[in-house]
Amino acid sequence: MAYKYGPFSHLETLAREVGWLRSLESVPVYVIDGVAPCEKLEEAEKREQHRKATQQKLENLLAQLERNPTDRGILESVSKLERQCFRVTPKMREEALRLLKALGVAVAQAPGEAERSLAHMQRSGLVDVIFTEDIDVLVCGARSFIKNSACLMYEQEGRFAEPRFAEEVALADVLSGLEMTYESFVTMSVFSGSDFAPKLARFGPATAWKHVKRFGESVEACFRDLGPADRALTERYRRAVELLTYASLERGPTPSETKSPSQEEIEGLLQEIRPFGSVAVLRAYVERCIPNKDEEDAEEDRPEKRAKVQGSPNALPLAVVVSTVAPPPVAS
Repeated sequence: MAYKYGPFSHLETLAREVGWLRSLESVPVYVIDGVAPCEKLEEAEKREQHRKATQQKLENLLAQLERNPTDRGILESVSKLERQCFRVTPKMREEALRLLKALGVAVAQAPGEAERSLAHMQRSGLVDVIFTEDIDVLVCGARSFIKNSACLMYEQEGRFAEPRFAEEVALADVLSGLEMTYESFVTMSVFSGSDFAPKLARFGPATAWKHVKRFGESVEACFRDLGPADRALTERYRRAVELLTYASLERGPTPSETKSPSQEEIEGLLQEIRPFGSVAVLRAYVERCIPNKDEEDAEEDRPEKRAKVQGSPNALPLAVVVSTVAPPPVAS
């Protein structure tokens, strides 16, 4: 497929983000999605079918655009459908991981859903702040997360993305506003619609909230009110609640060690991808990620940050977690 923003836009965005996170004097940690549970396979197949249908609509609109190249309505529709059809390929995923390694960024491999690992890493003190756009991280038990975090980066660069603003969402505030326990919140989230179980007709967040408030957190009790029990469906919902609920004994995956950027690995990656397009913009963002000698000397004077990276139990919590760019295939 053609790349609307260039063949290396995914790497440029990643390097730009790493440079910004390091400018905050934080230790960025990227958590990579593992193989999704088989319960998610049905939803993954539906999304792929929807993507193919959208791709066909896009091709039809592109044919119309050739005949009417200045039609603003068609141009806007094409732009919208291009975003919907975009998908991260295995090659893009591999390149992103190679760039993170070359820049010396810590990476943690989640055994399954990244959001679950993010929540457990925060709860166990491995990280402080979670930057993600997926509210599932809250359902999985994270204390809080920051959404629209890119707006913070835009503001630092002197650009603004109104009307969107970065916002911290805290689990305690959500539970207080809903007047629910955490367990009821998870059940409500599953009945609102999740990737792990078929969606119930006419059930949205408002209906699910009223239903769980009336019948409690028990999946079985909620289904008893809906009519004759479907054992298979009830079990799917019970399993979905189990998959999302925070487990206090889990700590989450341990991040790899943060290292100094490797110029050799950086150049190797740039040389390998150069034949496919200009790497000038990518190189500029990469250079911002590399500390100069004065910054490296100052870093050596901060034993508490080095201790954090090395996993010392007395280390100060300085890590920032950012969710993954691309998941691998769903498990069968």
